[in-house]
Amino acid sequence: MPSPKPVAARSMRIMGTEFALVTFSVMKTQPPNLERGIVLIIALIVLALLVVISMQITYTTTIDLKIVRNQGRELKSYYAARGVATLAIARLREDLIEDGGLFAPDSYLDGWASGEESNDEASGPEQEHDEGGVFRKTIGEVSFEYRIVDEARKICLNNLALEELQLPEAGQAQSPREAEPPPKEGEPAKEKLDPKALAEERKEMTRGFIREILLQLDVEPQEAEDMVRAMEDGAPYHALAELASIDGITSRLLDGHEDEFGRHPGLADFLTLHSMGEININTASREVLLACLSARYPSQAAEYADRILDYRAAPVAEPAEKSPDEGDEKSQEFEAPPGGIFTSVDQLAREIPELADIFGSPQAEPDPDVEGQEPDLLSEGERLRRQLTVWSRFFSVRVIPGKPFLRKEYSFILKRGLTPDIPIALLLWEERELPPGGARYSVTVD
Repeated sequence: MPSPKPVAARSMRIMGTEFALVTFSVMKTQPPNLERGIVLIIALIVLALLVVISMQITYTTTIDLKIVRNQGRELKSYYAARGVATLAIARLREDLIEDGGLFAPDSYLDGWASGEESNDEASGPEQEHDEGGVFRKTIGEVSFEYRIVDEARKICLNNLALEELQLPEAGQAQSPREAEPPPKEGEPAKEKLDPKALAEERKEMTRGFIREILLQLDVEPQEAEDMVRAMEDGAPYHALAELASIDGITSRLLDGHEDEFGRHPGLADFLTLHSMGEININTASREVLLACLSARYPSQAAEYADRILDYRAAPVAEPAEKSPDEGDEKSQEFEAPPGGIFTSVDQLAREIPELADIFGSPQAEPDPDVEGQEPDLLSEGERLRRQLTVWSRFFSVRVIPGKPFLRKEYSFILKRGLTPDIPIALLLWEERELPPGGARYSVTVD
């Protein structure tokens, strides 16, 4: 109850005594209002909800913008990579025209491998497991690097699935040896080869090549034998990634790895699914050359492989012009270049005489009933010779966009015809996300 408050004061005299009179007023109070301030609380709640909703809208809009921006970059990157396919096709076709078409040798001196015609500086191939020169190009807003790789530089894994080698009909040669002219008069005719026997021979040689590659990758001999046997059981393959299902083949063994000393290759660097089955001695890496030669020359394989690489690295001199003989209708003749390119497998014997025994004719196997009869080394050499070539029909192209498009890498396979008028076919197109630092050669463009 509130205390009374004085509101007025006056005095009065009674019997000579003066008295002060004070008038008090008592205020009536209302009971407390319990609903006072509820409107402010509701307003604050509504305001908080609006802030949360606006933040969510802003966040969603930002994410959508980033998604649209990334999708735009991926589309630009994809169509730039398709543009690279057109560039690679034109480069391969131009090389075929310059070399004269049918069965011209393919090497790292060709325009498709040198990287010399890019609009930026590019690096050329090295002798080891480097695959060729890197081209740098810009299409629209996308800068990228790409490399054309000869698939015949590798060992064809699907040789393990051959049941019968498809030999061409008359006039439809698919390799230089098949296009060799018929023997001259007086020369013995070459024995017709059995397609099934050739397939079995190629399978056996391929098994040996892959085993040697596994040994070079520090796989134990028995494990290498088991892996090769498992590979043969699983052939044919549609992708090299299928090898990961074989016991003992880890991602490190298959794809290689990097450390402070650089990149160490894996099986994928030496195997292919796209080739005519033969190995191009002009582009094969040292490891593949070692694998091929080890079966025939186990102790000298490293020396011979290095000599092949040295010959390939030798400078190519300009063709020497000869004076024509009198009455000769030809105005000039040219000699084969002295280094850099093997124009035929037979040239191996001229440059490395120790390899001459791979060009002998197959002879009868030794008679098991005759003691002391040595096996025919020329027959073994001829089997090796049939696995080698100097030209290619299948090429892979790997494209890596530069920043800020460094999200995916693109790869595809091109099949070149025998003559320039045959269209080059795009057989396979693959895309994959790039892991951090996953580019196999440095992307330096911005």
